[in-house]
Amino acid sequence: DKITIEREGDQIIYRKEDVNGNQSILRTVTTDPTKELYVDALSYLGGISGVTCSFQDGFTLEQKTLHHQNTTNNTLGSIDVNVTGNAPIIYSWSHGPTTQDVTGLLAGTYTLTVTDANNNTLTKSFVVKSTQTHDINWHNLVNFSLDATTNILTKTSSVGFNSTALSTNKLNANTDGSVSITINSSGTDRRMIGLAEYNSTTTYSDMDYVVDIITNNTIYIRESGVYKLHFNSLQIGDKITIEREGDQIIYRKEDVNGNQSILRTVTTDPTKEFYVDVLGDRGVISGVTCSFDIPRLKQHTELYSKLNGSYYKVEDDLLRFHYEEQYQDLDGNLNYSIYPTGINTVIPLGNQSVVFGNNYYEIDLTSIQVPGYFILEVTNEKGEKQYLRFFYEGNPIIDPPYEDPCPGCSAQ
Repeated sequence: DKITIEREGDQIIYRKEDVNGNQSILRTVTTDPTKELYVDALSYLGGISGVTCSFQDGFTLEQKTLHHQNTTNNTLGSIDVNVTGNAPIIYSWSHGPTTQDVTGLLAGTYTLTVTDANNNTLTKSFVVKSTQTHDINWHNLVNFSLDATTNILTKTSSVGFNSTALSTNKLNANTDGSVSITINSSGTDRRMIGLAEYNSTTTYSDMDYVVDIITNNTIYIRESGVYKLHFNSLQIGDKITIEREGDQIIYRKEDVNGNQSILRTVTTDPTKEFYVDVLGDRGVISGVTCSFDIPRLKQHTELYSKLNGSYYKVEDDLLRFHYEEQYQDLDGNLNYSIYPTGINTVIPLGNQSVVFGNNYYEIDLTSIQVPGYFILEVTNEKGEKQYLRFFYEGNPIIDPPYEDPCPGCSAQ
């Protein structure tokens, strides 16, 4: 039979396990969990054998240094630990690494389990924080000008509600983060701030999670174009935040006096990547901050089963998109066509390899000379089509400068 004295939280539990493996509790008593305890033994005569324990004297796990993520200078966090015990020590971090110390950490909770040569284990969790929020570094501006000093966007187009701006900041998969806007003007200009799954939009229906500021005293919450609810009585100085925490999107309000409330909570897919997206009716958009500052490495967008009003703006002559073939690919080539909007004439781009990543593709558009809106049509092995509407500035051929074939010659 085996008798065990065990501390679990604030309880001391005396357990018995007989030779047949049957277990029972002999006694339970409350204890102080902050006390340190040692194994002690007395024997009237002879020896004591068959003694085991789950902890080892001298086996310790302590934090040495912890650096938080600094979103101002775009540096990531790190954790250094001190471990003493019988070698070899095995390290197992909750996010995968098996090294003693870890670097390159986004804000979040990280748990380390260490195991010594005697198979004793210790576990400790560490919290890496985002040190501060900051103004967004904007990217892919359309119908806006940017004051880089004040980070204020000013609408430059007289066209209606079609202006968009997008941040280079990317909220990585399985990562918490937030974007917010502070009400700091008394105008009636309409503004939207939200999280978008892909990198360009002209309509709010293409934004996944949005706060729509109709006037300074009313906001609407919309998700993928669908109205959810609205709130009145916003004041100058109020701050609205859209935050992802795990598998939750939380809309928060903090008023000018610092009082906080939750406006709405909805379940989301934590594996999605999001970008900051903004729409504006007129005037300026300011007071926008975010908690994440991970740059997008390569822009890409998604295909759709039908055409819609949104478009993807190609910036560096490469059309990048995500596409997964649902059926067996018989020829190993992407079956696609590109033609101008409203014209069913395919633009010949020549034979080219378009694969550049796992289910991601890029197409070189430099042979297109005339700027305009175009449609990408991708056909799968079953003949089903997916589409993307995009804008490309074109790559016009520039004539070389004139050179006199015979300098100083006469007209004859």
